[in-house]
Amino acid sequence: MNFVELLILMLATFRITRLFVDDSEGGPWDIMSRIRHAMGYRYDELNRPAYINVVGSTLLCFWCFSFWAGLFVLLVSFLPYWIGYYTLLPFALSAGALLAKKAVK
Repeated sequence: MNFVELLILMLATFRITRLFVDDSEGGPWDIMSRIRHAMGYRYDELNRPAYINVVGSTLLCFWCFSFWAGLFVLLVSFLPYWIGYYTLLPFALSAGALLAKKAVK
């Protein structure tokens, strides 16, 4: 694995983790909020994040979920090169854009 491939895997892991853990990102048609809800992520009566199962609990912790996202990304990278690469590249490009935006601010 060369440096560019490793960078793509790291950025894809970051972006997928951010999509699931950061509850300010609802996505188009609020799809990410619906996925988080189906995975057990809820809000309590004081509008604080809460969970109803183990999967939902990982959505409250960026560090915890990034492990599972990294494992998923690693498994995708074992697919034939063009499938894995073109599946993960959009996430990596999106993460790069997010990090560039933070660097410019």
